Amino acid sequence: MEPRAVRNRVRRVPIAPGFYTDPGGAGIREWTGTEWSPFLTRSPVGNGLAEGSDPPSTWSPLPLHIQHEHWNLAIKAPAEAVMVIALFLSFAVMTAFCAVLAAVVGPEVPALVGVFAASAVGLLVPAVVMIRKQPARRRIAEAAEKALTLASRERGADA
Repeated sequence: MEPRAVRNRVRRVPIAPGFYTDPGGAGIREWTGTEWSPFLTRSPVGNGLAEGSDPPSTWSPLPLHIQHEHWNLAIKAPAEAVMVIALFLSFAVMTAFCAVLAAVVGPEVPALVGVFAASAVGLLVPAVVMIRKQPARRRIAEAAEKALTLASRERGADA
């Protein structure tokens, strides 16, 4: 089992493409949205860089155990998202039921009905957003499975 520090770093895989702190802590690395770039960019030190210049990039692939952890995390992401979606939807249904119940039983307190209704809508919004992103998670999981299989084959051939 990996140390806790490594597990915590792996859990913070970004979704949006961009430059992020290297999972190994060695500088800055580009996240394409599906994988980490093999080019490691050193963090600027001191006053920074001259205007218009980019920090130099060096070829530095992620260590294999970190790659495997990222791939495994991406493979698990669709199933974990389904559980979170189900949780949001179940809370939204329960809150909507409370809104209807409050409207039927105690219509003299319209603020309570409004709070329950607003809460139900507030719970539905993240569920809908997560449902819309689910196909992308599945495609990323399929790519991660292929990468993991390919890496395992290559590692077996090297041994």
